[in-house]
Amino acid sequence: MLLTLRQPGSINETIETFNIITKQRQLYSTRPSMGIPPIWLNTSNRVAYTALTGRQYDLWIRGHAEEHAIQPVLLNVNPAFTGYGDRVIAVQPDHGRPVQLNGAGQLLGPIAVDLTTFGFIPGDPLTNYRMTLSPTAPKLALYDTKTLLIADVQTGDVQRLDLGEVHSERSGYGHRWAFAARWSPNGRYLALLTTVGTPVVPYTELTIVNADSGLSSQVPLEVRYVHDVAWAPDSRVVVSLGEVSTTEGKAALGLYLIAVSLPDGAIRRMLPEQTFGLGTTAQGLSWSSDGRAILLLCPQRVQTEPPQGENRLCSIEVSRSSQAH
Repeated sequence: MLLTLRQPGSINETIETFNIITKQRQLYSTRPSMGIPPIWLNTSNRVAYTALTGRQYDLWIRGHAEEHAIQPVLLNVNPAFTGYGDRVIAVQPDHGRPVQLNGAGQLLGPIAVDLTTFGFIPGDPLTNYRMTLSPTAPKLALYDTKTLLIADVQTGDVQRLDLGEVHSERSGYGHRWAFAARWSPNGRYLALLTTVGTPVVPYTELTIVNADSGLSSQVPLEVRYVHDVAWAPDSRVVVSLGEVSTTEGKAALGLYLIAVSLPDGAIRRMLPEQTFGLGTTAQGLSWSSDGRAILLLCPQRVQTEPPQGENRLCSIEVSRSSQAH
């Protein structure tokens, strides 16, 4: 697992890998805490991440035992970058086109998509600009509070997706937009966390998009806020964390299993008697590569008076029959 660990009594966090079998930990870097997670580049066994330097974010790529390297690979980037395998894509706020780098940090050139043409303003943090690279195809999803695009990294061809309008007294009124996106492992679908309005938003929901057809549908989890989502390796099932209650200002989350491949999108709450906590970046949920376990944050209270707790990682076994049903 790739982890960011907040250090007690400090504003810093470490970026580490943790082997859940051998319990071995390896340090890759230390940076000021931030909400954008690092990315594991599995082809080169290196970590890409952004870190604040003065008033700007710089892009770093490091391997194990390179924690004393002092040179970022790209200066002044939008903190939300993406990558997979041996490819990293970043945006410099004063440039209109994303640029590509390899796992060694070498610049490969720009992508033939001018973001300003589509109204993106990566230099404005209020637009919530994000992007994510498909793990199987040269496709890049780019999104903010107004727009969602899928761009072909090689050709520059662009597909604009419409997530529709919301007209609900409970949820609000306006254009639906995405603030988080996860590609399915086969590259056919996007799982989005969507909402309307501006922060503080009235609700969040899970939306599944077919990347080929552009068709989308909302998953009726019947919770006001959905906080995270992760794909199973077979791209047929997702798990999601939904807010089931709030106690003393803290959200209690339920874990939901959704069969995306079924026509009715069958939904089942896993471990209905158990609730989970929320990570500081709302990204504490993942699926093991063999599809047999879900890994997530499970904060525990270690003492009552005075109240004190700690974040822990838990592994939940998932049987094949539970995925099928």
